[in-house]
Amino acid sequence: MSIKIEIIGNALVCTDTLTSEILLSQPSDIVWYKENELEDIDRISFYNTNYVFGISINSIEFPYIDFLNAVDSSLTPFTKNSIRSFIQASLGAGTGFLLESENGFLLQEDGSRIIL
Repeated sequence: MSIKIEIIGNALVCTDTLTSEILLSQPSDIVWYKENELEDIDRISFYNTNYVFGISINSIEFPYIDFLNAVDSSLTPFTKNSIRSFIQASLGAGTGFLLESENGFLLQEDGSRIIL
């Protein structure tokens, strides 16, 4: 089984190449990965950087992908360097939040506020 990792429109999409099941489809600008898991245990762990709990920004992690099963949109297996290049070029453009609060609100880039 291979997992195809690609950008479709503005989304990071991970698809099982055997069943065509979409395992992950998230806006690409709010997704990042854990470098230490890629390097140390050969897995790609994406997470959503756009969740807020309490007064800090936390993340929600998605199910990991075994690095040895990861392929690109042309079904070419990723190397660790090529998956890093893909991620750096395609993911994490911004969280949509400013990391500051004002009177119990988290300020977003668009000027709106979220109650903490």
